[in-house]
Amino acid sequence: MRDYRDADESAWVACRLRAFLDSSYRDDVQQHRERYRNPAVRLVAEHMPTGELIGFLDIEYESSPGQVCNFPDARGGVIWHLGVVPEYRRAGIATLMWEKAQLQLIAAGVSRVQAWSQDDEPASRWYRDNGFAVKSSYLNVYVRGLMGHFPLKKLLPISSGDWQYGHVRSLNFEAPIEDRAKLEPLSYRMHEVREYERTIGHKEPKAA
Repeated sequence: MRDYRDADESAWVACRLRAFLDSSYRDDVQQHRERYRNPAVRLVAEHMPTGELIGFLDIEYESSPGQVCNFPDARGGVIWHLGVVPEYRRAGIATLMWEKAQLQLIAAGVSRVQAWSQDDEPASRWYRDNGFAVKSSYLNVYVRGLMGHFPLKKLLPISSGDWQYGHVRSLNFEAPIEDRAKLEPLSYRMHEVREYERTIGHKEPKAA
C-alpha cells in the first residue's frame, strides 16, 4: 500500500478499467487520470514483487467546508474512486486502503466522508461493513430506440415538453427514485445511485 505517483498513470487507468469491468460502472471508461482542484488522498495497492497495481482509492478533501461536500459545519472528503481487480478481491485490500486513508484525512482535519456508488451488491456491502450509511439515492436510467412521441417523454428531466429529435439510439439520464415503477418497463438498464456518509476519527459500529 503506498501513495500514488505521477508515473503510475497508465497502470492506474488500466487497473481502474479491470476493476470496473464487471460492475455497473463498466461503461465509465477513462483514458487519463483526472487532477483534483483540492487536496486529495491518492493510494494504490501494489502487488509485490511484480509491481502490478491491483487496487486504488482516491479521496478529494476540503480545506474549508463547502469546497467539495455539502457538510455545513465540518470539513469533508469525497471518495471518487475505489476498486480492486477481480483476482485480489475479498482479501481486505480495499479496507486496508481505507484505513490508511483515514489516518491521512484525520491528520488533515477532515472529519466526514461521503461516497457515491451504484447498486452493485459487493460495493454496497463494503460500505455498510465499514460504517457508511445511505443518506439519499436517485436512479441512473438507460433507454434506447425511442421514436417521435414516446411514453417516456413526460418523465424525461428536460425543460421543454417536446423532444426535438425524431430518433434516439441511446439515452442515459438521472431520475428521482420515486419514478422507478414508471421507468422500469421503458428502460433496458437501471441502477440506484446511493450517497453514503460517515464520520471519521472515532470507531463507528458496523451496520447490522
